[in-house]
Amino acid sequence: MDEITTRMTFRCKKCLIENNSPKFSFVLRVTIMDEYTSIRAVIFDEVAIKLLGLTADQFRSMSPED
Repeated sequence: MDEITTRMTFRCKKCLIENNSPKFSFVLRVTIMDEYTSIRAVIFDEVAIKLLGLTADQFRSMSPED
């Protein structure tokens, strides 16, 4: 999403809808290892929410002390 500086809204490049705040989502790059090998994987929003137990918006609003 691009920030529109004059109006302080965000516009989705795909659907051109403007919002006051974007909906954040996870894209996690991970390495899964065992004692013999490792693989690299990408975890997208739906699975990341289940794995971490919180949404990307909740994660973004956390302070470093949380």
